[in-house]
Amino acid sequence: MFREDIDLDFLKNNPFNGIKRADALPKADAFSWMHRIHLYPDYITKGQWDEDRGFNIPVNLTGQSFLDIGAWDGYFTFLAEDRGASQVTSVDYCCWGGREYGLPEKDADVWKKGQGLCCPADGTTYKLAHAVRKSHAKAVRVNVYDLRPEFVGGQHDVVLFAGVLYHLRFPFLALTRVASVTKKLMILETTISPKVETPETKDQPLLLFYPGKELNNDPTNWFDFNVASLSAMLRTLGFSKIDVVYRREHAEFPRVVIHAYR
Repeated sequence: MFREDIDLDFLKNNPFNGIKRADALPKADAFSWMHRIHLYPDYITKGQWDEDRGFNIPVNLTGQSFLDIGAWDGYFTFLAEDRGASQVTSVDYCCWGGREYGLPEKDADVWKKGQGLCCPADGTTYKLAHAVRKSHAKAVRVNVYDLRPEFVGGQHDVVLFAGVLYHLRFPFLALTRVASVTKKLMILETTISPKVETPETKDQPLLLFYPGKELNNDPTNWFDFNVASLSAMLRTLGFSKIDVVYRREHAEFPRVVIHAYR
């Protein structure tokens, strides 16, 4: 195993279970959120993201299982429940208090040298949202490199793997593990680099390594890609149909969403 601090029941003894609205709202106001989540019909958390962002998650998930890798606050987990998924599992590591001890680090002001910090969150917001919304989703804290079907209740029909790949030191290993838990559809969202997504290079499967803070001034970003490299890796892992369903054009850090089908 890559790491030892796997928690297969991240919600065990959730301190927010049964919390009342009067107690939940002050906590929600005080917490730092990435996602804008409806905790109550008239209350939305103060995050940055609350939309599909081009993911094109199926509108009707009735009878399907859904795995949210890199769940953070849980917006897409709860979205899958709202769309009728029969089994929903959330997975995170860095944003649920995981630490990348023993791996190469970057020397930067925002990086806590020697502590393996890879996300400024610990899962508290997810636990509050899960409790307030009375979610039935299962939550597992596991490094993506350790991901395997027996940890998450088997393969899932739809797997969302968004905003994670470029943060990883070993992206093909990560995709290999994500593929192992994907039954039908992987929704992959990541950055692509304009340096390797050019007319001259767009058909060559290229990855770009970042030794410092070259991508968005963020030392937690390690790799970038072009569509050809993402498609090649996915085909190597057994996906037979690769569709680019969304591109966000940007001069420095464009993004892409790929639907990969078994």
